[in-house]
Order: sequence, then C-alpha cells, then structure tokens
Amino acid sequence: MSVARNVASAVVLVVALLVSASPVPAATVSGSALLVDSTGHGGTTVTLVARTVAVPGLLGVGGLLCLLAAGCLVRVARRRRSRALVMALALLLASAALAAAALTTATSDTGQYSFAAVADGRYDLVYEHDGYVTATVTSIKVEGSDVTVGDVVLDRLLLRVTPGSAALAVGGTESFAAALNDPETELAGGVSWTVEAVGSGAPGTIDGTGRYTAPSTLPEPPLARIVATAAVADLTLRADVLVELRATGAA
Repeated sequence: MSVARNVASAVVLVVALLVSASPVPAATVSGSALLVDSTGHGGTTVTLVARTVAVPGLLGVGGLLCLLAAGCLVRVARRRRSRALVMALALLLASAALAAAALTTATSDTGQYSFAAVADGRYDLVYEHDGYVTATVTSIKVEGSDVTVGDVVLDRLLLRVTPGSAALAVGGTESFAAALNDPETELAGGVSWTVEAVGSGAPGTIDGTGRYTAPSTLPEPPLARIVATAAVADLTLRADVLVELRATGAA
C-alpha cells in the first residue's frame, strides 16, 4: 500500500472518530410570530437560516455518511496523489451543503413555532405571511442550550402614495409615486393610477406614471381623489390621497 493511501486512510479514520464522538445537536429554537390586527396567528412561514455552524455539531450522522462517500472517492481515484485531495474536497463540499441548508416550519394558531435539534452556531430567522411585511431576526446564537426568541409582530402590507396630500390650482399638475412598506416585496405588475370625483364635476386626469392634471374648472366640492392600486400575489392593495383644488390666484 502506498504512502498516499495510508495517509488518506488515516485521515478518514481520525475524522470519523472525531465526528462519531461529537454530541448530537439537541438545542431547540422557539418563539412566536403574531399578526398585527388579527385574532388568529397561524400560517406564518418561519425559516431558520444558518450563518455559521460549528463543525462538531454540523456533521453528526450526515457527516458520517459524507465520510463514507469520501472514502469511496479515495478508492476510485485513479491517481494516487489526488486521493487525499479528493477526500478533503468531498468533506468540504458536504460540510458547506449542510451549513447552507435552511429549516422551515409554520406557526400554530397561537403563533408558536419551534425548531428541534439545532446545531451550535449563528442563525437568522425569517418570518413570511401573505399580506404582511416580512420580518427578520438576525444573528441568533445557539450554544448547546435552548433559545427562546421574543415575540415578533408582523405588520400588514400596505401601499403608500407620496406626496400624502396636495393643493393645486385649476390646470395645475402634480406627480405621485407609490411603494410598499416592505422593501423585500416587489410590485411585479407595477402600479395602476386612477382619479375619482368626490362630488360633482370632472376631477381631472392622471396618466400611467402618476402625473395628475387638475381640471380646468372647479368641481363641487373642490376635491379630487388620487387612487393607486397594485397586485401582490393574490392580494390587491389600494391607497389614495385627496387633492385640494382651488381657483387660479386663490390663496
């Protein structure tokens, strides 16, 4: 048996013994996610994302399987000098894959959630619920004991129009914009703009970019409602602002 094969076999044996002697991850990460203005709090998707994971806690049974696979690679490698390198690379890739894996669960009707058998390391928790702003708790440290995360409250997803109010003379113009209160959510279909009359008389016009033009004569009352609508998943969100209209030269 060559020196390279002896070295590779010894490395496999030593690492396997270290891994088998490592404690199985037993920590639990738990908490609650609450929906604002709601009596029910179930159905929120909670994802535990690993940032850094300690190697002893990372490997466990999965690590043993990876070591076996690495041993097979060592045997089938044709060039003897490459066997140790192949084994090391296989272990590195297996560890990286396990560290990158995310765990997902859903909250109960009362908003409770729990992750069992979490390895030591640092994690982020991401909370997602249709119609609500995505929330994130970062850098949760696990060190062999259970971790309880404080209550996380998810705000409703809202569409907001800026400016929030305007005053224009007849024939004047104003540009409006709309955005969600959650930067993580995209408006795939864009924003639709309309202008509604508050009473009698023409309220003016608005184009697809949100540029409003006041009417040439005052309606009664002298107001116009600017309306923005947008679709997010299965939801249709709406926001509006009032524009105060006045005659030319009026204070």
